[in-house]
Amino acid sequence: EMVEYLYSLMRTMGLPVDGSRSHAEVRRIVSGFVLVFAFGADLEVSSHKELTSMREFLDSRHAGWRALQAWATDLLPVVAPHASNFSSILSVLEDLAGRYAGWHERDCDKARDLLRGRLGPSAGRVSVASLSPSSDSGHRSLFTETHEHLARLGVLADLDDDADPQLIVPNYLLSQTMCLSTASYYQVCCHNECDSILGRAERALQAPSGSPGAVAEALRDMIPAGDFDDARQGLDRIASSTAGQLHVHSREFAQWLHDRFPLICPQPVERSARVSPKTFDEWTADPTSNLTDTDVLLGEIAEVVARYTSLDSRLRAGPDGDDEDGAEGTPERDVETIYARPTQHGGRLWRFSVGGAPRGAIARAAVL
Repeated sequence: EMVEYLYSLMRTMGLPVDGSRSHAEVRRIVSGFVLVFAFGADLEVSSHKELTSMREFLDSRHAGWRALQAWATDLLPVVAPHASNFSSILSVLEDLAGRYAGWHERDCDKARDLLRGRLGPSAGRVSVASLSPSSDSGHRSLFTETHEHLARLGVLADLDDDADPQLIVPNYLLSQTMCLSTASYYQVCCHNECDSILGRAERALQAPSGSPGAVAEALRDMIPAGDFDDARQGLDRIASSTAGQLHVHSREFAQWLHDRFPLICPQPVERSARVSPKTFDEWTADPTSNLTDTDVLLGEIAEVVARYTSLDSRLRAGPDGDDEDGAEGTPERDVETIYARPTQHGGRLWRFSVGGAPRGAIARAAVL
C-alpha cells in the first residue's frame, strides 16, 4: 500500500522514481505524504497544482496542519537523515505512518484531562451541560457534538432523569468521534487503557475462561483493599451462571470492569446504539437490517470531516468575522459525492468535498 502511495505521489509531483532525490525534494515528498495520509487528498483525481493549492490553503488556515507538517519534517533527520532513493524514502513514510497514532494521542490525552477535571458525583460520568467546545492552536476541536450525536454514539448514561444527561468518560474517549480517518483502510483511535487490565486477566488464565479467583488475584493490587471482597464476590456471581467459569471476553465481565474502573474501562452498550471502532468480526459480519439511512450517514460523515479538517466558517471567516466569499454568518456545508467504488473489505469508499475547501481537499470514509 505504501509503495503505491509513494509511487503515485512522486508521479503527481512530477518527480522521477529512479535515482536520488535532493533533501528539499524528500521534504516535499514527506509533506505531500502527510497531506495524503492524514487529510485524504486523492492522488487519482488531483494534479500537482491542486496538491499545492490544498497545501497553501492549509498553511494559511489550519494550525493543526502546520503542527502536523512540522512534526513529520522534524522526524525526517531522526528516522532517516540520508534518505534519497525510493526505498529509503519508503522506509521513512512507513515509519511516519506508524508514529501517527502517537501524534493523535495528544488530543486523546487532552480530552482525558479535560473530562477528568469535570467529573460529577457519579463515578466516570460528566454532565453534558458542564462541557463546552475546546479549541486550541495545534489541536482539533473537542466536545462539539450535539446531544443527539452523543446518544447515537452510545456514550450517554441510561438514566431515568433525562434533564441532566451524563457522558460516560471511557465510552466517549473510545468512540468514533475521537478517531481520525487516514487514507489507508484503518482509523487512528485513542488508546484503550482498559486493555492493560484485561491483559492481566488473560495472562492469569491463559485461556478465554477460568477461575474467578485467579482473575481477582491478578487484579488485587489495582483494587482498593476495602473493596476486594466485594469485587471477588461480583466475579463469583458472574461465573455462577457459567458452571463456575469466568469468561473474560463476556459482556458481564466487561460490565464488572467498568464498575470497578469507571474512568478507564467502557460500559458495554448495545451494538445498535453505538457508532464506534469496529472489531474484525463486526467488520466482516453480514449486514443487518439496522443499516443507517445513506443520506443520514453521509451527513454525519460530512460533519466529521468538517470538524476534523477544520474547513469550516471559523477558518474561512475574514478579520471582521464575515465569510471571505462575502456572505455573512455560517456557510452551508455542501457535500458533493464524487464517486464510489467497491473495496476489498466489502464496503464502499465515498469521496466527497466540504464547501470552502479547494477541489483537491477530498476526504474518504468507509460506508459499512
